[in-house]
Formats: sequence, C-alpha cells, structure tokens
Amino acid sequence: MTIRWPEGFDFKQRPDDRLESAVEAECDEALQRAGWYVREIQNKRRIKKGFSDRLILRRGRVVFVEYKTKTGRQKPEQIEFMNEVRAHGGEYRIVRGLEDIMDLIGRG
Repeated sequence: MTIRWPEGFDFKQRPDDRLESAVEAECDEALQRAGWYVREIQNKRRIKKGFSDRLILRRGRVVFVEYKTKTGRQKPEQIEFMNEVRAHGGEYRIVRGLEDIMDLIGRG
C-alpha cells in the first residue's frame, strides 16, 4: 500500500521529552491519513479507569491504543485493561511515537 503524505510531513526521530499530547496528535494524523478511523475516548469519568486513549478501526480490524511518552508507564488500571483486552483476543497497543504507528500502518 502506498501512502501519500502531505508535503512537509516529517517522520524524523522526535525528542524523548515530548508531551503525550504531541505524540497523540502526530500519531492520530498519521493513522487518519493511512485510512484508519480514530476515535478518542472522551468523558473518561463515565468509563472504567484504565480504558485506552483511542479506539482505531480499519477493514474490520479493531485496535485499542494507549499513548505514552518514551518514558511513560502504564498505571495499574491500564495494565489490567490491557490484559482483559488480550485475554478476550483483542489487540492492544502501547504507542510511543510514529515508529509504532508505522508498524500498525504496515500491517494494515
């Protein structure tokens, strides 16, 4: 699959000290440009603690995505949710930057 990225879209290595929100924005854009449906989980007060940051879908494939910085760690509730998703045969990814997204995009 050939993806046409807009002029100026840069996949160079980013600094390790970036905010999680910067990682989220960059990765969401890359996923959407590759044809993924990206849904941010909003109003987390009404959802069980630990639920992933995003739910992404493409061609019947559903992936729960938790964004973290290069040094960010999962909270116990997030680990519990990840284990539940995987125990039920679901796909759960921790994404720390574009290199992780490129792996997802490559597997379509």
